[in-house]
Amino acid sequence: MTLEKVIGYLSGAYMSENADVKVTYNPTGSGAGIQAVREGRCDIGLSSRNLKDKEAANLKAEVVAIDGIAVIVNTSNTVTDLTVDEIAQIYTGEITNWNELGGADSQIVRIGCEAASGTRDGFESSA
Repeated sequence: MTLEKVIGYLSGAYMSENADVKVTYNPTGSGAGIQAVREGRCDIGLSSRNLKDKEAANLKAEVVAIDGIAVIVNTSNTVTDLTVDEIAQIYTGEITNWNELGGADSQIVRIGCEAASGTRDGFESSA
């Protein structure tokens, strides 16, 4: 889904130059895109994460873009600096309370991407 607008533009441009070709794009999570290619249900799958070892057999990955990910915390939160490791620990459930990071005694409520998302996988596997 990270590349949805880019893919839309590129697909349109490609089809305008190749009238006999129809490109369809179904935005899914990274895992679903990888699985669809592995199963032969599509020719190209998108992923916002690297292939895992078990996925890499018979697949070739090409980096076409690198994007940024923002972690947003309410301004009333007294925790002002999080490391990449701490963010990963929050998303893996190892850190569950802001007091573990020097903040108030308050449960951390995580909101993020669905389980198949490459962005989510990046958070959970970076620790």
